[in-house]
Amino acid sequence: MVSPHLPAPTCNVSTRKNLNRLGLLFFVVFMAFVSGLSGAMIAVSWLYPTYQEGQIIRTSVVGRADLVPDAVLTIQTRQKILTIFDKRKKIDGKFYGTEAIVNEAAVISSDGWAVAYLNNFVSGQEKNWELQDNQGNSYAVDKFAYDAVSSLLYLKVNGSGLRAMVFLNTKNLSKGTALWSFHNKNWKNTVLGDYKNINANKKVYLIWLPQYEFSLSSELEAGSLVIDDNGQFVGFVGDKANLIGSVLIENQISSVLGSGTIKYFGLSESGYIIKSALKDNYWQDLLGYYIMDAGGNYKTTLPLKGDVIVNINNEPVDEYNIYRQILQAPNEFNLTVLRDGKEVELKVKKTTVSG
Repeated sequence: MVSPHLPAPTCNVSTRKNLNRLGLLFFVVFMAFVSGLSGAMIAVSWLYPTYQEGQIIRTSVVGRADLVPDAVLTIQTRQKILTIFDKRKKIDGKFYGTEAIVNEAAVISSDGWAVAYLNNFVSGQEKNWELQDNQGNSYAVDKFAYDAVSSLLYLKVNGSGLRAMVFLNTKNLSKGTALWSFHNKNWKNTVLGDYKNINANKKVYLIWLPQYEFSLSSELEAGSLVIDDNGQFVGFVGDKANLIGSVLIENQISSVLGSGTIKYFGLSESGYIIKSALKDNYWQDLLGYYIMDAGGNYKTTLPLKGDVIVNINNEPVDEYNIYRQILQAPNEFNLTVLRDGKEVELKVKKTTVSG
């Protein structure tokens, strides 16, 4: 019975207390869930490396088919490549198969110059070619220039506004550098190996020609483009599983874009690398380039037959990269030569040379 002097009851006291406790219970459960989620995220971030856009996690294993560049690098690289097709192998006049691909060319200028590696090019073949970009646009070959020394073929197409490759500074390359190769629309990972003597049968060679090149994975196809993790152009795979460095292309770009011809700028000396010299009846270590042929009627202020070049532009001779030292030197640079047992400082100027 409710006392007459009290108001009518509106709720059950015990139920109200239970409802108040229920809110507290939900709060405790929610905080426990948040704490657990935070702990899981901390554990994941500790166990796995931080991801950054454009970053590629590489391994030292070469040739794994499941290792490909990230999507951004793939798209950006494809935008700077033209695929060369042989029109004679077109199917029903509408389709190209893999067998119709001649090679891929790297775009080197926005006005339509591209370069490819072809060691068996014959003038006239380009008349049967059609080049396509990643958007499906078709281009004809306007003109070409072929370097028989390096097997680099420069093609000018009737296009404009093309995206050009960025060249890698080859001084940054060293054994063990991880790279990507691209051929017939397929990617492979590769690693630079030891230097390979590509002219082993030649005892005497021109100073501006490569004598050694980095070796690459043997399963790579000759003519494959090579880039680094940042999409910078490194060069091509040669027919001896060696790297045809982009330094050659950089040295030729000005003449190709200017006159459409191939020119090398360097020194015309020929000789070979020496490792030691006889002095006072004792053999002493001496790394240098011995000049067998001075390459012309030079005056005494220029390298002479019998001189040994020991420094190029104030840097010691690099037996594996002497041609790079010559090609990458300024138009006028310094040479230190040994002449009659004495060091002589010379200032030389590059000239147009050919093989």
